Amino acid sequence: MGFFDFLKTDSSSDKFSINLTDLKFVSDDHVRYQNGQDVTGHNKGCWRGIRVQTNILGGQGYTVTIYNLDGNHPIWDNNIQMAPKQMKIISQDDSSIKLKGYGVDATGFSFADYGLTIYFSDCHVDRVTLHMYDRQVYIKYFKASEQTQNSARTSDNDFDSFKQFVASWNNSIPMNKKLEIAVKSDSLNDMGTVSHNSGNTDKAIEFYKQALLVMPNNDDALNNLRNCYSEQGKHLKMAEVKQKLDYIQRFS
Repeated sequence: MGFFDFLKTDSSSDKFSINLTDLKFVSDDHVRYQNGQDVTGHNKGCWRGIRVQTNILGGQGYTVTIYNLDGNHPIWDNNIQMAPKQMKIISQDDSSIKLKGYGVDATGFSFADYGLTIYFSDCHVDRVTLHMYDRQVYIKYFKASEQTQNSARTSDNDFDSFKQFVASWNNSIPMNKKLEIAVKSDSLNDMGTVSHNSGNTDKAIEFYKQALLVMPNNDDALNNLRNCYSEQGKHLKMAEVKQKLDYIQRFS
């Protein structure tokens, strides 16, 4: 998923609500609050992508993911700022929808520590607030103007971005950061394997793709994704994955 994908949203609205099946919100400014106090001021020019989609775990509600869209994050311009959180709607009216996490992730951490409030008018999202209840922190994300969005730098060549990631992984990413990235990616890869073993290949593919957003050179996730595409007879996509696996073999 490149930055351009955030500019193309499938979200649609009716008179009273916002469709959350795949909502993408682009922000270029945010303010962080701790215990109700502004602790950062405005962060203009800090690009973030907030995505709400149908629950990728297959349960009730939705999945919320936040992406860092600032350039090439020093390794990958699709860096996940906040890993996917499972949430469901707890309240809504004609100007806002409030979601709160429920359940736990693969490592046992509670999703209930997180929430998201979406503010809208005339069926258009104006602002999004992320709540981190356990830390008494919330972050207000403000909408980037359409003109600013359209002038932002995009990265459409997936394989070139992949090669940039591999080069950074080999040469400049510190070990502690590698471990953090690998743990997040492997957790999503494991969820994909569970889905695949239960016969849900489409959901498995979604998890493997999420794992590769976090760590594009995760060869386990790449191999698993290739196997899923093989089962579905998607030979072109298989070839794209194989190209990445071959590149990892040569340069890692």
